[in-house]
Amino acid sequence: AITTLDVGYVLFGDDYKRGELLVNLNREHREAANECSDELADNLFNLLSLLPKMQNHSIRDELVEIIIMPGLIKIINEFDTKNISLKNKVYKKQYKTIIEQSEDFGRIFLIPLMVVYKIIENDFGYIKPIEENNKNNFTDAITSEIEID
Repeated sequence: AITTLDVGYVLFGDDYKRGELLVNLNREHREAANECSDELADNLFNLLSLLPKMQNHSIRDELVEIIIMPGLIKIINEFDTKNISLKNKVYKKQYKTIIEQSEDFGRIFLIPLMVVYKIIENDFGYIKPIEENNKNNFTDAITSEIEID
């Protein structure tokens, strides 16, 4: 997989912070009567469908600013060809598989995700903060998990 759409995982990995986020998001989904189906509460689709149903706009705006947009930025960055090559290298080493695909394979989701980013950026007046030194990304998480195994 190129990445996951579970925003909490993208931001926090398996850290307890994700567990805390899931508890709080489950409460928000319940209060808004937003059905999460088979996905976790931090799944991007669930978060996007939650936004228009939230009554407390300050919490909604914080959710966008602190969780959704930073997570979406990280998800989009995982579609960089360097990250895809690194993941493929790790998968080949770990699973001894041959991965034959074009450079753009799997990147078809990049443009729709960028559109979602632009819509939220426009609707909420989001301004991307200066880059932080947070190296927690899906590629690093997968690499670490495979090395542990």
